[in-house]
Amino acid sequence: MPRLRITHKTAYRYSVPVSFGTHRAMLRPRASHELRVLAASVEIEPKADVRWLLDIEGNSVAVLTFAEPATLLRLITQIEVELLDDSRIECLIDPIARLYPFQYSAEEQVALVPYRLPSYPLDGPALHNWLSSLYQPGQLIDTYDLLNRLNTHIYQTLNYRERYEPGVQLPHETLALGGGSCRDYAVLMMEAARYWGFGARFVSGYVRLEEGQHGSTHAWTEVYLPGAGWRGFDPTNNKLAGIEHIPVAVAREQQQAAPLAGSWDGPGDAFEGMEVSVQVVSLDRSGQRLSHPSSNQALIMDAARHSALKDVLASELAALRSYWGWFLGLGVAMIVAGLVALGWSCITEVTFSITWLFGFLMLASGIGEIIGSFWVGRWSGMLVHLLIGVLYALVGMMIIDQPESAAIQLTLIIAIFLMISGAFRVVFA
Repeated sequence: MPRLRITHKTAYRYSVPVSFGTHRAMLRPRASHELRVLAASVEIEPKADVRWLLDIEGNSVAVLTFAEPATLLRLITQIEVELLDDSRIECLIDPIARLYPFQYSAEEQVALVPYRLPSYPLDGPALHNWLSSLYQPGQLIDTYDLLNRLNTHIYQTLNYRERYEPGVQLPHETLALGGGSCRDYAVLMMEAARYWGFGARFVSGYVRLEEGQHGSTHAWTEVYLPGAGWRGFDPTNNKLAGIEHIPVAVAREQQQAAPLAGSWDGPGDAFEGMEVSVQVVSLDRSGQRLSHPSSNQALIMDAARHSALKDVLASELAALRSYWGWFLGLGVAMIVAGLVALGWSCITEVTFSITWLFGFLMLASGIGEIIGSFWVGRWSGMLVHLLIGVLYALVGMMIIDQPESAAIQLTLIIAIFLMISGAFRVVFA
């Protein structure tokens, strides 16, 4: 039975003292037969009165009332939990629900009404088209296989991206953009399951770092299955929610499961930013932190980092290839420029005029890079592309201004660099 210590720090900073309205914090994990809360503490700055309650979903909510203005709002929670393993989902589903479509019992239908109604009904057509490859009306399919196929479909066809903006993308936006964050994936799966008639809800919480997973704060989806109850599906990591998932809040809507929600009163430009950090560490039976990860844990952490980097690179290359014509043309032009530069340098031994011409080549390449960065403005690598273009242009202007200071070594380096840069664009276009 693994024991974990979760330390969650959240800070909001303001340039001048502001007044805080009542805040609601959801930071305490949901106790159940799968999870036991052993200890919990919370530090709040500025000082606040704390009142605890259970909301309509059974989530543990801290209601915070602040008495004084401040330039910093900070919450630090530290929680120790014990996790228990559970049976596999396919072994628990009621026989009447083993095959889809099925009917919930009359009692379940009444209780599940809020969880079967779509949160975004206008996204129905987009979901219909996207789900048609997974299920067609009239089919009889294993319920667990259908949901697992949906979980995998989200993981395989979309690109994971970290997003720090508040709120979630609508399902049709996630599909149109080709990816999103864990909470965007959770909302998409929740709405897709509801489209098929399942009861589904949003879950926020923490996740222990495992191979291929992203981060420590997390969001996933729970689907209600007769005989098995609420079962979690994690499309971000293509797996069932299990012993490594630590739920904090469940809700029909994503915003109802926010870790911290409230208001503040002050100048409109007073907000400076927020900082969030989460640490999940394993404990031994005495409650002491395990000093060093095992070799297996170290390999898992390395694999997770590698997987995250792989996802980012795949996303960047996919975006680049969507503008293949522009990059192919620019790459060919840069290769030609490099070959011309090499050829002329060998023939004329880099005379004054050729060095001056190199300056114009660099300036032209820089202008091309700058134009290209704005042309593909939706690519997340735009800023790097723009900086490279500015660097090309500056070097070109320096050579044009002082051609006598350019040497043959610089000329050859520039030519080779142009060829390599052009070849890169041709290959990846």
